Amino acid sequence: MAIEYLDGSRIIGLSTDAKPTDIVSGSEFIETDTGSRYIHNGTAWIQDTFESMRESLGSSVGGKKGQHFVEWFTGAALRTDTWNLGNSHAGYTIEMDDSVNGGLKLINNAVHTETAVIDFDDIRQYNQTANAVVSVFKSAPTSGGVMVGLGEDWENQNNYDSATMQVDAGYAGMAVQTLSSDGTSQTTTATGFSADANLHVYKLECTSTALNPTIDGVTRTTKTTNRPTVKMQPVIKAYSYSGNTTQLNINYYEAYNT
Repeated sequence: MAIEYLDGSRIIGLSTDAKPTDIVSGSEFIETDTGSRYIHNGTAWIQDTFESMRESLGSSVGGKKGQHFVEWFTGAALRTDTWNLGNSHAGYTIEMDDSVNGGLKLINNAVHTETAVIDFDDIRQYNQTANAVVSVFKSAPTSGGVMVGLGEDWENQNNYDSATMQVDAGYAGMAVQTLSSDGTSQTTTATGFSADANLHVYKLECTSTALNPTIDGVTRTTKTTNRPTVKMQPVIKAYSYSGNTTQLNINYYEAYNT
């Protein structure tokens, strides 16, 4: 999986990824599968620790961050003081996956159109025209799909604003889509990338003119239609439409206002 370059000389990737050397001194590399942090001293990468819980969540002392949220999906269970599971349909599975790089596992009930979803319980702090979401996830659905991003509501329907990355079995070759709604119509734009059973780094940035997706560090097709018009909350979901289950594994989620 390719590494992802973020703002402020920050880089994320797996512990197995080769850390770049053509970067400026002071650059930061965070391993999404281990949570380890490395700082480049101009010659080599040196493992460092977070100085505070505030910093580990994406905020630096003296620097104003635009509602910057980071979730590593580690530990014994999902943090329910942050995430809401209440909109999931009965029979869902949402738990930590006991596997290497498994992160959080979401599996929907097999009943038609049932969903396993986590959100912020309608706490919407992300600007509709100035935000970015970075996530590391995998899913290879055979029926149904997954969505990771932001939404006015967990349902991601025509009448709810949204901006997400979508993997759906209904698209040939599991072509990854940028899905969004302006509160009236929901449409998709193909990114030009096909999902598989491996982890990939997805980034979706919302601006006043377009939705700009990046996958594994490569800029993908821009979406300019049906962009969100109201503030949104984090939404991560797995769903079905033919009576089968869909599994989503996610081990990193970051959202911030730009």
